[in-house]
Amino acid sequence: MSTDKQREETELHKLLADLEQQWTDNKTVDIAKILTKQLSSSDNPFALVVFILDNAKQTQTLKNKTLSLFALTTFEQWVNEHKNGIDFTQLLSKDVQLQIFTICTRHHTKLYDSAIKCFQLSQVNNEFYLQIIRQFLEDHKFQEAACWTNKLGLQHYFDITEIVLPLLVNCETLALENYVRGIPELQEKLVLYLDHLCDKKTDLVSLKQYILIDGVTKKDKFGIGYLKKLAIKLLKLYDIPQEKCPNIANAIADGDIRYVVISRFVEKDIGDVLREETVRMIVGTNAYRKKQLILQLVVNNKADEALKWANKFNLPDAELPWSVRKARYKQKGINQKSPMKASQSSTSSSGVGGADTGSSDSANYYHLKLHPECLVIVDTFEKYTDCMNYITRPESTVGIDCEWRPSFCGHDERVALVQLALKERVFLLDILVLQKLFSDAIWQSFAESLFCSSHVLKIGYGITGDLKMIMKTLPCMRDVMAGVKRTIDIEPLAKQIVLKEGKTQPHAGSSIDSKQDCTLMDSEQVHSSMDSEQACQSNESEQNFSAIDSKKENETKQLAHVGKKKGKSSKAIAPTEKGLSKIVRLCFGKPLDKLEQLSDWERRPLRDQQIQYAALDAYVLLEVYEELLRLAKIENLDIDVEQNIGTTWLNQSRSERRKTLHRESHSQATDKGSPRK
Repeated sequence: MSTDKQREETELHKLLADLEQQWTDNKTVDIAKILTKQLSSSDNPFALVVFILDNAKQTQTLKNKTLSLFALTTFEQWVNEHKNGIDFTQLLSKDVQLQIFTICTRHHTKLYDSAIKCFQLSQVNNEFYLQIIRQFLEDHKFQEAACWTNKLGLQHYFDITEIVLPLLVNCETLALENYVRGIPELQEKLVLYLDHLCDKKTDLVSLKQYILIDGVTKKDKFGIGYLKKLAIKLLKLYDIPQEKCPNIANAIADGDIRYVVISRFVEKDIGDVLREETVRMIVGTNAYRKKQLILQLVVNNKADEALKWANKFNLPDAELPWSVRKARYKQKGINQKSPMKASQSSTSSSGVGGADTGSSDSANYYHLKLHPECLVIVDTFEKYTDCMNYITRPESTVGIDCEWRPSFCGHDERVALVQLALKERVFLLDILVLQKLFSDAIWQSFAESLFCSSHVLKIGYGITGDLKMIMKTLPCMRDVMAGVKRTIDIEPLAKQIVLKEGKTQPHAGSSIDSKQDCTLMDSEQVHSSMDSEQACQSNESEQNFSAIDSKKENETKQLAHVGKKKGKSSKAIAPTEKGLSKIVRLCFGKPLDKLEQLSDWERRPLRDQQIQYAALDAYVLLEVYEELLRLAKIENLDIDVEQNIGTTWLNQSRSERRKTLHRESHSQATDKGSPRK
């Protein structure tokens, strides 16, 4: 070694010793000054930093605060300040880049990002790192290989089975997501590969054994369940159309069908009409879903329903479970012997037409106290104009709710109905129709006139969720909605007043006595016109949300006490409700009937039961709010009963932020000229 080389190395070791002493004495300010001075005077500041990182004592430790990390961070700041005067081509050789890459892979992961930026490791023509990454794979260091491949933008050099499959087998979900981050093409390729793995014909056992280290995985959860769950998650995260992934689509359908069978066939008798609507909505014309519905009905001991739907779908015997096939054979035998019985059987299993015949006792549920003629379906511009004239009157109070079709089998959620309730009438805005008629300017005017008005009080339950769904359906309203005023959510208000133990006081004007209950008015058709003004005004005069009747209140408490003591009432509704239904029960003694909640809100025309349900969901908010005000006054509660929801709800949700992150990563990769393809 030459004398000059020895002298230079001696000076470097002396500098490092001085820096380490300063670090021990916690003099970071002095270290930064020394480093900045040395970097500015060094012939090759990159080589200087490599020496410090390679020889510092704390480089090998996993602490978040080390001299090595501090030195690299200081160097990153120096590079940003002097980048215009640095000759990267002359100073930053491949040998230096390979040295820093080796140091980072050998030591602290905290060094990765700063080293990549300062030493430009992710620039084009960086294929010389591939040999090291492939060695990681041979050594079964799959996470390290995936991490560096992503950071250096080298994914296009590897087959999906080389890195993705090992990560899947070892259930390294986070590493897998990071590996494909910022590359839409690779994200879609990953989801399609997951779809292939979810195919029943795929031999997962062989794949698992091919990857395993000593016959075991790091996490013993790899299997079809894990793959389906991950596939569904990534399908939604990356916005991949279900049409491209039939196996994942079937997995989503399996879960939805299981839920529907349990909630619509096993737990509750919801009636033939609503049950058929739900089945048609989730199954449609899909042959796979039809067979899965039959199978789930058999699994849940609903053989009669399985046979009925098998006949409705005209499924051949060969595609039916043996129990259903046997029942069909038996039915055919009965039909041959007794035409009358066959006719009766066919009629009883048709399930088409007629009103809902669910077994829910309507006397046990809270009902709408408005005449059907006071429920107005708004589906023309003229009706919309009349609606706005009503709801924007100064000092109006409006209950607001929304309905949309459930996201069964990946259906994209969008608002189908917006309910706006006043004391004398309820307007049901048919968004599916109005969206085709209105321009963006009209919707923006709607948002400004209603939600941004300080003269109208808006009441909702979990209303921020409704507003987000409205903006998803009508994105033109987003900027205007930032100015929301006098819009309150009664959910937190109810928690302060009626959801605490000992705070419950049934509404004075309500009673469990069915004779005194204002029941739902029967009607064959709900009129969507603005006439019958007299009926609505008469109805308004009968409303008294704050009437006090201590006798009925005591009767309610006594009946509730008896029911709790005996616990045998065949008609009583078990107090297992949640959300708004629970609050209504606590305030008025009876819950809401939520059977229509998951019905098809995009089907036109809406059924009478759907219209009544939707109107009540908005109208009852006015009643609940009046009751909460009454109770707060009685108990002298010092609370803000008109707290505006503010604007924080406009922020992106966690899932929205994740999607944005993936899109931004792709944009950044493109901007910096990464070799990603």
